[in-house]
Amino acid sequence: MYRDVTLTRACLESVLTNSGASLRRLIVVDDVGPDPEMRPMLESLRARDGRVRLLFNEQNLGFVGSANRGLSVRQGDVVLLNSDTEVTAGWLDELLGVLHDHERIAAVTPLSNNATLASVPTFGAGVPVSDLKGRDVDLRGLPRWSETPTGVGFCLAMRGDLLDLLGLFDPAYGRGYNEENDWCQRARALGFLVVRANRCLVFHFGEVSFQGARAELDEHNARRLVARYPSYLEQNRDFEAGPHARVAAIAVAAQVRRLRVGLDLSHLVAPDIHGTAVYGTQLARALASREGLELTARVASAAVAAALEPAGVRCVEATGPFRDVELVHAPTQVYDEATLRTLLESEGHLVFTWQDLIALRAPDALGTFDRSRRFRSLTWAALTAAQGVVAISDTAASELVALMPGLSGRLARTWLGFDTERVPSTARVEEVTRARGLTQPYVVHAGSDYPHKNLEWLLEAWPLVTSGVELVLVGPRSRLPHTLGARGAPLPARVRHLGELPADEVLPVVAGARAVVLPSVYEGFGLGALEAMAVEVPIIISGLSAVAEVADAAAAVPPSLTPSSLARTVDAVVTDPTLRKKLVSAGRARARTFSWAETAKQTEAFYRQIVRSPDAASLDARDALRRLLA
Repeated sequence: MYRDVTLTRACLESVLTNSGASLRRLIVVDDVGPDPEMRPMLESLRARDGRVRLLFNEQNLGFVGSANRGLSVRQGDVVLLNSDTEVTAGWLDELLGVLHDHERIAAVTPLSNNATLASVPTFGAGVPVSDLKGRDVDLRGLPRWSETPTGVGFCLAMRGDLLDLLGLFDPAYGRGYNEENDWCQRARALGFLVVRANRCLVFHFGEVSFQGARAELDEHNARRLVARYPSYLEQNRDFEAGPHARVAAIAVAAQVRRLRVGLDLSHLVAPDIHGTAVYGTQLARALASREGLELTARVASAAVAAALEPAGVRCVEATGPFRDVELVHAPTQVYDEATLRTLLESEGHLVFTWQDLIALRAPDALGTFDRSRRFRSLTWAALTAAQGVVAISDTAASELVALMPGLSGRLARTWLGFDTERVPSTARVEEVTRARGLTQPYVVHAGSDYPHKNLEWLLEAWPLVTSGVELVLVGPRSRLPHTLGARGAPLPARVRHLGELPADEVLPVVAGARAVVLPSVYEGFGLGALEAMAVEVPIIISGLSAVAEVADAAAAVPPSLTPSSLARTVDAVVTDPTLRKKLVSAGRARARTFSWAETAKQTEAFYRQIVRSPDAASLDARDALRRLLA
């Protein structure tokens, strides 16, 4: 220590009070400072506590010389501590616990409000002690330690036997700065680790001794350091770009201010045009209303931005990785390496919503087997590197865990929702159905014609339907093999294909139907079923996959998967008023259990679970993939 009696006294008192039985000796090196009150204060402290040993320099030696004098008389392990710090309860036990958690650990730095790569709540930047002191910050869920390229000398625990091996700080660093980086590089050159203790917090006021001389000293000594260790700066840049760097800063930031979330909607060309778009846009709107979140959406479509901004969603162009966020959520699967690379390089923990695995289950689901094969690898990579994965149903969750059992500890199920303001008015239903020529009773199927939608079964059944209703197909044609778009034969009688409608016309068409039939045999959720129930239209389903989970007891299910069985079920729902009333009532009640507000609430809770206790193995996988794809 050198100057500021009040600060030095507070530092020493905090050490003596908060260190417990682990503290054997407190060695205080006085470097001939300018304050005449310093020596009497130190001698008073020594007289009061036998653990205090005082060393008074005869002349000013600077930080390196003073530190080396203290280190030379230590016995065993040592913590080098600046006098402009205050330690917290249990700090020493945790530092020593980490120091001996692995036989290769040479040095440990705790977290601090002002300690570059150990800074919280903002990585790499200091904040005043007052921003954190007195706050009840919970660090227990973090990985106990993270490997770092160097330590930070304001508080550095050092293994005693390695001090014997490596020696003290190099006097060539003069008064100070970068001497601890040099020592850490010497340790790393021998294969030892330097780490950050993620569950230990020491406050640091900063620059009390050097004050304005810091920049000059730092620059001069940095040149010496880099000349000795040419990869030093590259090591630091690589660490700062990786996911381990910010785990502690993210956890603390989430407890002292609003959690900053980046929502990647760059895959959407328009809002609400299909299930994935509905999920992305509605989730953004609902998350924007959560008081504990600060949401930024990355968009590539002006139409999506225009739909979200009235709800208070801050939209930015999709021009690169997210920065200055604690968590990034991509609410869809990833289909190309460039998108995955951008997400891996973003700051903040990474969350994916993986809606389903149909592209893995069906070899030609993406058009060609080669695309499906590549998607299988991307799925493995993305899910392995994600700190959290959202499944939109229990069915989807069980599929994901069966594919990758290690996901179970970082997987959450959050159902999709429906908001009552989307229910179209009677006038709107009449307007749209009249404009589309839907003047006769009809049954509707709204969705694409991908093979797993099972439209062939519905088309085979339709000639067997005797109630005379029309079948209206709404949705785009995929033109994959075995789909409606690839059919050479004309559609059966009483079947009309309206094609892809504007998003604001789909629900009115559904609401005007006698029934909605969803023959799909594979879905991640079944949003069409929920929407039909919400607008009080009875639904008919195959009974397979997540649609059955969403509908529960509110759907009619054919007793077998034959065309005739489906036809009889359609006729029963269309003509039996008692059955229709039962299905509508059950559907209305079931739909009320789903809301986007609840989806957002559960999603935010999952975000906070991730930032509080990130999965260490997923961080390692993400770091490796980030480097491979760079």
